[in-house]
Amino acid sequence: MESDPGTGTTVSIFLPASTECAPRVVEAEKEIARNGNWRVLVMDDEDLVREMEIGMLEHLGYEARGARDGGEAIRMYKDALMEGRPFDLVVMDLTIPGKMGGKEACARLLEMYPDAKVIVCSGYSSDPVMSDHAAYGFLGRLGKPFHMEGLKRVMDQVLTCPPGRVAG
Repeated sequence: MESDPGTGTTVSIFLPASTECAPRVVEAEKEIARNGNWRVLVMDDEDLVREMEIGMLEHLGYEARGARDGGEAIRMYKDALMEGRPFDLVVMDLTIPGKMGGKEACARLLEMYPDAKVIVCSGYSSDPVMSDHAAYGFLGRLGKPFHMEGLKRVMDQVLTCPPGRVAG
């Protein structure tokens, strides 16, 4: 802050540069999503939750499929890629009791397919993965419960984010 009597005051605010990707609003990209061209894989062990997420995604115009655990999600991702119909994004539940959860599944998926886009989803907000999702390879996070607006915001951020950036 600088002030000169009789001439005025100048206030300067310096903010650190962000490594996160700011959401872009581009109508053409929104139209692609509305036309169902984005393919999303949802991994959640709870049938009701998985089906609800798939329904929300379909309502937003995405094509969505579901997996019950990390192993099934990785198989489905690989199969879709081999069929020439790859998933554009994967939403993974963090905790799958007795099976491979999101943290391990994301690491394995990125090991095989480094360009995979993955969002972590959990109701455990205190889990370290939720507080620093990028450190675990996730491009975005969704805290449960979430609303349609929150889902759409995170999907748009991750799907339109340039490679090598974290969406948020």
